[in-house]
Amino acid sequence: MTAQNRIDGAEVFTPEIDQIPQLYAVLGIIEQIAPAHAESIAIPSEADLRQAYDRTSGIAKKGFGATAGEAVDAATIGAHALLGKSENASAAAEVLAHHLRGQIVLLGRFVGL
Repeated sequence: MTAQNRIDGAEVFTPEIDQIPQLYAVLGIIEQIAPAHAESIAIPSEADLRQAYDRTSGIAKKGFGATAGEAVDAATIGAHALLGKSENASAAAEVLAHHLRGQIVLLGRFVGL
């Protein structure tokens, strides 16, 4: 096989910053399931996070990328786990939303927010 041959089933690389809208979208959905009284961590806006990422270089982008990948995985897996659950979904959504907000805060720290 040469480097030019495409490997079937290979995962297509998505730049870290392109995963951020998915993370915010899943967080929005999860927060609709969480109880209304749930404590919320303040997070940077998606636009602020994108702008700060564009101004950042080097090793901070690598840390951002690893954290973004983990956060998107947690969001996706957590959202799928909540689908179809009626009992305790609210409590689980609250925990997942808190975790995702914490991850977004961490992403902001990587890019100076």
